[in-house]
Amino acid sequence: MVTELDDYGGYVFSSDVDLYLIVTIHQKFFVVIITIYQQVPAVINTVYQQVLAVINTVCQQALDVINTVYQEVLAVINTVCQQVLAVINTVCQQVFAVTITVYQQVIAVINTVYQQGLAVINTVCQQVLAVINTVCQQVFAVTITVYQQVIAVINTVYQQGLAVINTLCQQVLAIINTLCQQVLAIINTVCQQVLAIINTVCQQVLDVTITKTGSSDRITRIYCCQFLGALIFAIGLTVGLIIGIFVYHGQKKESQSFSLDRQISQCHTRNPIINSDYESSVFAPLTTREMVKAAFSLLNQSIITSLDPATDLTQNFIICMYLHPPEKVKVLNYLDNGGPRVGRYAKVYVQRGAASPPDVMEYKVGPLGSDTPTVTALTQEGEIHFNASSYNTVELTHYDKLVEKDMNILATIIAESFDVAVYLRDLYIFYFNGPPGLKAEERETRVR
Repeated sequence: MVTELDDYGGYVFSSDVDLYLIVTIHQKFFVVIITIYQQVPAVINTVYQQVLAVINTVCQQALDVINTVYQEVLAVINTVCQQVLAVINTVCQQVFAVTITVYQQVIAVINTVYQQGLAVINTVCQQVLAVINTVCQQVFAVTITVYQQVIAVINTVYQQGLAVINTLCQQVLAIINTLCQQVLAIINTVCQQVLAIINTVCQQVLDVTITKTGSSDRITRIYCCQFLGALIFAIGLTVGLIIGIFVYHGQKKESQSFSLDRQISQCHTRNPIINSDYESSVFAPLTTREMVKAAFSLLNQSIITSLDPATDLTQNFIICMYLHPPEKVKVLNYLDNGGPRVGRYAKVYVQRGAASPPDVMEYKVGPLGSDTPTVTALTQEGEIHFNASSYNTVELTHYDKLVEKDMNILATIIAESFDVAVYLRDLYIFYFNGPPGLKAEERETRVR
């Protein structure tokens, strides 16, 4: 290397050495720029991951709050329903107890008056039975009305709860959307500042190069332009991915609303054209009035224990009833020849758990159009074995209590497998998948 002193006492390098130093400095500076460029995506990715973590945490907390509010609303609705049903049940039991007390008192009075005249007793009995029948029908109508109103109130509360939850969800989504937009704005600002810094650095490098060499270096300009183009492309691609992820995960899911409307009604006529009553036909199914009359007839003769739903298998209660088929000869004479009208009878199955031994009896009750229907036994005592009876609510309640012990052990697995389901609230056991037994005295229950 050849050096010489200039006029000021400094060293002056030859032109080749000077060019070599400039190229070396440029290469080192380019390496530094590349290193910074490689670190910028990692920093942006770290910031993006932290922002996503914060958004995910906010969403989870919002969902937990919504779920808690939903569970509390359901618990309140369930409590209100149980209280209303308990009140209705208490009122019905009290009304029935009062009716039985009045009926017993009336029977005692009738017994005393019976010695004074059969005509007076017959008149009083008819009037008392008519009053009791009217009261029972009115109580039943009031119960149905109250039940419909309670269902309507429950439906209203449920709809309002859904509206509140929907409003909360929309507000949470709006907050999340605002946060995401702010995060994107911050990322965009950071990218623009980084781009401006890099542009400034490149301009300074070019200025230094031009100042030292005295001429523009075409290769350096090309490298800087390529670097800026690649950097702009990478920033645009990153922002596009962030916007795509936000749009994909920001869609709202439509919620389904469930209506609790239930209508309890009875068709009052069998033919809307001629507007004839059901009871005017000899083949029409039993009406509510006829079934109530048949049940009271069995209760008056102490064949059944009570009209309330049975709670134990040791009670005498009605299993089912339907229209007893009328005699064909009498029906044809009534329909074709204008003969006397055929009376309507009910065929009633009674499970007698209080009998010794317990059994199942069939009774024929009627005519149902009469004020004093008669009760006739169609089977002998003990003819139908007790175990040959059909499934009923009392028996299934005992099965549920037996199965509930094992289901409580599996409660965690059931909740995880069936979307937080709870036995006897969301899941039920299906028992009707086989006969009670191959013989009348055998009874086997298969659970599924």
